Amino acid sequence: MVDIINYNDFNGHKVIEIDTEEFGLQHVSRVSKSNNVELQKLNYPNIIVDLNKITYIDTSGLGFIANIKRQLSKHGSDVVIVCKNDYILQLITLTKLDSLIKLVGDLDEAAKYLNEKKISTPKETRLN
Repeated sequence: MVDIINYNDFNGHKVIEIDTEEFGLQHVSRVSKSNNVELQKLNYPNIIVDLNKITYIDTSGLGFIANIKRQLSKHGSDVVIVCKNDYILQLITLTKLDSLIKLVGDLDEAAKYLNEKKISTPKETRLN
């Protein structure tokens, strides 16, 4: 089975790239648990979610992104969505996900947004 989620770095930020044209229930059920493990392993950093390869997303896919936001918010981190597809942007707006997560057009703009917000990535807890 081919991975449909890639974890990359861009200008000091972690990027979750959804590497498929369609992202729905069948995909979400396949990647949710491993994504939760990966976020924990990375210590819940600020995340850029890159949706530029997607041409179709359903409510399960949008829920997957909302869940990332929920997890990261608990740890003081944030999420930015990168997307240029008008159809996907309309769905995000229609579902009001854009009221929870910043939407931008490219990775540079996403990194700039996170840098300007000065949201710190959680640090490892020290044991004294």
